[in-house]
Amino acid sequence: MMRILALFYGLLALAVGVLISTYQIAFVGDFVVPKTVDHGGVIAGSCGLALCINIMLLVIFGAQHSVMARPWFKNWWKKVIPQPIERSTYVIIVGMAYTLLFWQWRPVDTVVWHVDNVIAIWLIWAVFVSGWVVLLWASHLVNPWDMWGFRHVRAFVRDEAYKSLNFQVSGPYRWIRHPIMLGLFLAFWAAPVMTVGHALFAAIMTLYGVVATVWEERDLIRTYPDYENYRDSTPMIFPRLWKTRQGSADKQWT
Repeated sequence: MMRILALFYGLLALAVGVLISTYQIAFVGDFVVPKTVDHGGVIAGSCGLALCINIMLLVIFGAQHSVMARPWFKNWWKKVIPQPIERSTYVIIVGMAYTLLFWQWRPVDTVVWHVDNVIAIWLIWAVFVSGWVVLLWASHLVNPWDMWGFRHVRAFVRDEAYKSLNFQVSGPYRWIRHPIMLGLFLAFWAAPVMTVGHALFAAIMTLYGVVATVWEERDLIRTYPDYENYRDSTPMIFPRLWKTRQGSADKQWT
């Protein structure tokens, strides 16, 4: 019975992860969904109030991610939540934080820039799409089933011991250490029409992404001692335009 419940719980978390990721694309791209980063929803009484509400929502989102991703919290968390569903629970809570952000977001449609040239518009949309493609590619290499907690549940259902993923350098990880962040930054900033609300969202999410990446790397070095060599030889988010010394590509750490 416990395995069946864990399986359904894992599937629920998987569905939450897929739905939130898909909704985020439409939310940032300003299409399909009823409320986006630029339009729709409740209009705040003033621009200042809207910005304050949005900043608070982004801080809540960042705090949830930052605290729950820290090793000290994970060690405590695993004492409260059974190990097979620990990651799935994290994904569901992430989904709740995203849902609050999407639901209560106050668009501020004052225009920061507006691109009129047709070719430039298509190029900007190409950057937007490429950002999500890079993110999906990099996530696939990391294993999204693990990121969304389903590998943990599947191992429990099969009565197998969960095995952590090996760290390996392949695909875009040969050129940068955090291609997922690069993909997000490209998608957040690529907009033919940039509103104040969109710019606020992109700026704070970018700042949070950089800070979170620095914190994450400290944990990675503790987990994978050789990661420090990889860090020293490979750019963090933006690839170099010149040839770097070899040695990191195709290397795997366990």
